Amino acid sequence: MEREEFAEVARRLQPRLLRYARMYLDSAAAEDVVQETLLGLWLKSLAPRDPRSGPRNPNALAHLILVGRIRNEYRARARLKAAMPSLAGDQAARSASLAGVDQVDEWEAVRYFLDQLSPEDREVVLLYSNGLTIDETAAVLGCSSAAAAGRRTRARNRLRAIRDRELVASHDRQAP
Repeated sequence: MEREEFAEVARRLQPRLLRYARMYLDSAAAEDVVQETLLGLWLKSLAPRDPRSGPRNPNALAHLILVGRIRNEYRARARLKAAMPSLAGDQAARSASLAGVDQVDEWEAVRYFLDQLSPEDREVVLLYSNGLTIDETAAVLGCSSAAAAGRRTRARNRLRAIRDRELVASHDRQAP
C-alpha cells in the first residue's frame, strides 16, 4: 500500500476506531491505542504478502489490531491494579456511582449497560455498532459469518434484556 493510499485509509478509519476504543477506554488511552493500531496497520501493509491470499481488508485488519491493543491495555491495567491494591477502591466507587442509571448522562448509561454484558457479547455489540459488516466482524472474531451473526443476535437480545430490567428497576425506585 502506498503512503497516500494508507493516509486516506487512516483518515477514513480513525474516527470509527476511536469511537470503538472509547467504549472501552478513557479518551486519552483510546487515542493512544488508535495511534498504535494505525501504526500496526501501516507496518502490516509494508510486510510481504503471499499473492494467493488476496487483498487484505484494512477495516477488519484495523479492528483486529485494535482489539488486541485494547486487550493489552486491560492486561497492563490489571497488572498495575495487582501491584497497587489501593486502586481497587476507585473501581468500587465508580461502580457504586453508576447504580442510579437515571442520574448519569447518556454516555455513562450506555457504558453501564455494556459493562453488564460478558466481554464476548460486548465486543460483538461494539463491532456491530461501529459499522462493521458481518463478514468483517467474523474476521475480527476469528469465526464464520454465520457464527458472528448468531453471536450478534444473542448479544443484542441480552443487551435489550439488561436495559429492560434496569428500566423496570428505575421505575420501581421512582414509584411512591
